[in-house]
Amino acid sequence: MSLLLALLVCAPIHAAEADGSYGSAVRLIDRLYLQPDTIDEAKLLQAAAEGLSEDLHWLIVESSGSSVKLNHGNGSDIGTLTVGSMETLPAALEDLQDLVQGSGYDVGDTDVRLSLLSGLTGALDRYSRVMAGDPLDRFNKRLKGIFVGVGAYMRIGDDRLVVSSLTTGGPAELGGLRVGDKITRIDDRSTVNMPVSEATRRLSGEQGTQVRIRVFHPGDTEESELVLTRDIVIVKNVTHDTLEGNIGYVAISHVSQKTVHNLVQALAELRAKDALSRGLVIDLRGNTGGSMKEAARSADEFLTEGLLLKTVGPDGGRVQNLQAEMTAVVGGHEPDTPIVILVDDRTASGSEIMAGALLELDRAALVGTRTYGKGTVQKIYNLDDETRLKLTVAQYILANDRKISDVGIVPDVVVGGIELDGYGVRFHDWDESVQRTSWADIVPSVRERYGWRGQSVPEFDLPLEIARLAVAATRGSKRADVLASLKATAEQLRTEQEGHLVSALEHHDINWSPADEPGAQVEARVALEAARAEDRADVLDMRVQVTNLGDTPLSRVLVELECESFSLWSGRVIPVGRIDAGETGEGTVSVGLPPGIDPREDMVSVRLRADKRPSMMVGEEVLQAGTTPLPKVDISAQLVRDSGEEYVDVTLKNLSSMAISGPEVHFGYPGDVDVELLDHASRAPSLPAYGKTTFRLGLKVGAEAPEQIPLRIHVESDRFRRMVSWPLLLPRSGAVANLQAPQISLKSPPLSAPVGPFTLGVSVSDDTGVDHAVVFANGEKVAWAAGGSGGSKFNVDLDLRAGVNRVVILAEDDGGIVSKRQYVVRGEDPASVDAGD
Repeated sequence: MSLLLALLVCAPIHAAEADGSYGSAVRLIDRLYLQPDTIDEAKLLQAAAEGLSEDLHWLIVESSGSSVKLNHGNGSDIGTLTVGSMETLPAALEDLQDLVQGSGYDVGDTDVRLSLLSGLTGALDRYSRVMAGDPLDRFNKRLKGIFVGVGAYMRIGDDRLVVSSLTTGGPAELGGLRVGDKITRIDDRSTVNMPVSEATRRLSGEQGTQVRIRVFHPGDTEESELVLTRDIVIVKNVTHDTLEGNIGYVAISHVSQKTVHNLVQALAELRAKDALSRGLVIDLRGNTGGSMKEAARSADEFLTEGLLLKTVGPDGGRVQNLQAEMTAVVGGHEPDTPIVILVDDRTASGSEIMAGALLELDRAALVGTRTYGKGTVQKIYNLDDETRLKLTVAQYILANDRKISDVGIVPDVVVGGIELDGYGVRFHDWDESVQRTSWADIVPSVRERYGWRGQSVPEFDLPLEIARLAVAATRGSKRADVLASLKATAEQLRTEQEGHLVSALEHHDINWSPADEPGAQVEARVALEAARAEDRADVLDMRVQVTNLGDTPLSRVLVELECESFSLWSGRVIPVGRIDAGETGEGTVSVGLPPGIDPREDMVSVRLRADKRPSMMVGEEVLQAGTTPLPKVDISAQLVRDSGEEYVDVTLKNLSSMAISGPEVHFGYPGDVDVELLDHASRAPSLPAYGKTTFRLGLKVGAEAPEQIPLRIHVESDRFRRMVSWPLLLPRSGAVANLQAPQISLKSPPLSAPVGPFTLGVSVSDDTGVDHAVVFANGEKVAWAAGGSGGSKFNVDLDLRAGVNRVVILAEDDGGIVSKRQYVVRGEDPASVDAGD
């Protein structure tokens, strides 16, 4: 997941130190980093070298103590560096850069300095990082909460661009655009098969410039033309509505520098409709945070006094240029109404500040799932004119000394999802260790989809309904008042949801009646197996048999799987139902796996649960998985001229037996200033198996453009997302450029093997020629191999560890096209392997 900062200080930003960005970065880390006890100069140097190794395919890094040894993948020694203190680390980084750049090996367009700085932060926490270029621009834009455009949001409908929402008071709304309008042209370009990203790019631009669009208003028979003037648009991060019972509802999608402004406006509009007198639901689900100050001030809109938060540095004291404490103040219009806040596992950072402050100051109760747990504060520092270091310098603490880091906030009512469809039953958010809530205390939210009983049941947002009913039943605005109503409402809806589940499971002959009374530890035997479904590709049918060895019946029996190495197994639940004493019950579910999973084995722990009985771990099973390969494509591109205009015709061929829905072809920004892309992207409804389709994208080639126009072409699709990201040298002559990815094959790879030495045979081939191949084992680069016109064949010597070992092979052809293959092998104890034989 991608997270915003808990804090950005827009001024002052520290200037770079005199001896360069290495010295600035190291001194900032040494002086200000929140966890100084974890800083180690040798680890920082190693992380910097490994960061560079990620960008230079031929660089192999070996570390030992305070030394870092650099090798070329062909075995040649580049040099060894040793660092003795933080004071000497900047010089060691300079030496590392000099060694690599002076090695005689090609670094291409890699910015060695930036790669080393980015790698350096890999030895810190996950929130500290170096930012430059486009990522920095996007970050700043989202933080400020503004952009220049027309304030229209779109989706694809019937292969047309349809307006899904508008920014209130934005150029689009003021200019006559309406929700539901179909946009047919933007300036002189048809929007047929135009992706949303391309339409957004065309509607954006410089403030004060105009854009012409043609639209069909719903119900109209003729198009209308609108001329919109681009302007600064406040990102729509706060929306509001009135729920049944005249209950106010506010959703905050992220915390920007405009959040308080937007929130105050939303509350004023709800107040004008008298939608705050009965209660308010604040929806922070999916809100990954943002500005710490804006989050605290947003909480203050509902408070008259109390500590909102305090920040402390590595020594527990104040951090320079960072607000040490924020308290609530009387604002004159705090709504005196009951509040329930909706949260989930993506509620993080700034949104946790808001939810936590209202909770700790007795102003709100929470419903949902445990929040993310980001309780640290980052500040931005200049390393040079174009590079910033985002560094964790403090943690924030809420009232009553509540800390958020790594623990998050457990809501007062935890809701877990149960989904029933043609595949069976799936449980979501029921992991007790994650939710920090016992299984029996989680409220089920049952969603029955088409395929379970041959009908589709309307979607039902249970957390929202619990919150709405709770505030409607509350008399008083304190947390204690809300909490009493919330608990009663949750139990009422739990009963309704359990009744729905009982009815739904009965349709599949599963008796889900509850147990009459609590019982002792379960005595049972469990057998689990998984086999590929005969009638559905990439589906595994899982079957479990549970024998009740006790002398009393078991009720609501289910088997839960836990797996650390493969997330698709973890959390799987197979319901069985009631099993009488001495009898055997059976349950089945189908597991749909995404294509592109190479055959693998994983050790899965099996837990047995029964109503009003202690759960128990019954053993481990080895489960195999593997799915059809991802669709492979090749591309041909040609510069054509038609009626005085220039275009690139891109033909996409599907080389697989699987249809591709919604293929989209788009270019990255050209690698030459004398080339302008008029169309960045084009889309087609589908690409059939073994079929092909051609996309036409306009561009303008200047007189000074090179004979081989440097572009990067991307292919995405509805199901498979990013499928291709390849460099393209487009001939100005009109010759066809053909692109195809290198193929990686492995020689008879086993799914499991004894721990210890292990040899893997790798073969790489390509239609033009292989440049090189790189192998990673468990995250560490372990091998490099040169290519050639005939491809490359080589053996990789690995040291298998117990459990799952992940091997990743990257192969690059002469045109810069990269293929990736992941191989998983399970390391077994030799004694158990011998015993099995």
